[in-house]
Amino acid sequence: MTVTERVGDLNTWNVDVGDSMSNETVTLRGVSAVVVQNTADADIEFVICRWIPGLDARLGNDTGSLDDYCASTTPASERSLNLDPTDPLAESIILRVTPKQVGRVELHGVNVDYQRGWRHLWQSGTEQTGPDVAITVK
Repeated sequence: MTVTERVGDLNTWNVDVGDSMSNETVTLRGVSAVVVQNTADADIEFVICRWIPGLDARLGNDTGSLDDYCASTTPASERSLNLDPTDPLAESIILRVTPKQVGRVELHGVNVDYQRGWRHLWQSGTEQTGPDVAITVK
């Protein structure tokens, strides 16, 4: 995602991290942005979105309200995360980027630290995933 904004029109950009949707529940142990530069002094945060059941559309790169997509949101922290897209309680990690001044924020994806369940022998690791994000504020 690459966008340019004017300093008077600053938005919070919501980006679906795009987890693998692997039909399982995993334990989220942490998530962090891979920051290349942040001269726009942007706030970078992560939330968990529990999708609105039956919603056909998924969040793209959007400045709208998460209420249009998410039945609920909670801060991303160590917790169970339901990645099964067929489950009405499916969830995703949402990256939220809010630039605060003239400059540029550039991210090269995110690192997701996770642990899978007993069916996968408690596999754990860190996966770099998600889109590149570049927001220029003029």
